[in-house]
Amino acid sequence: MSLYKDGAEKAQVYVSDADARATETWTGRQVDTYLARGYSGQFVGKLNAPWLWLPLCLLFVLPFIDPRRPFRLLHLDLLVLVAGLGLSHFFFERGNIDASVPLVYPVLAYVLARMLYAGLRPSRTCRSS
Repeated sequence: MSLYKDGAEKAQVYVSDADARATETWTGRQVDTYLARGYSGQFVGKLNAPWLWLPLCLLFVLPFIDPRRPFRLLHLDLLVLVAGLGLSHFFFERGNIDASVPLVYPVLAYVLARMLYAGLRPSRTCRSS
């Protein structure tokens, strides 16, 4: 069943035929966007399973880790990318786009700041004698 206001669909309610109970309700952006509803396996199926993408995140980070210099800026960059985007992805997979979308913006702001820092800082030149 759909609810309309001014010709636009504002809400959807799925009702079970067996017992006439509402099984799903959607409002706002989730009415039009099926990917934002959090259906299990809807978006690329099993590839979003934590047992798969957590090891892949670890494989992404491991080549860049230097245990001799633990406080490198690169380690912070990796942490922001993997943890920040991973947290946003976690909420997106559960259909909570109201939490997922705002969590991406701090990561993007950090990446922009790092790119500006890398691009605008004075270059270090090596002088040979």
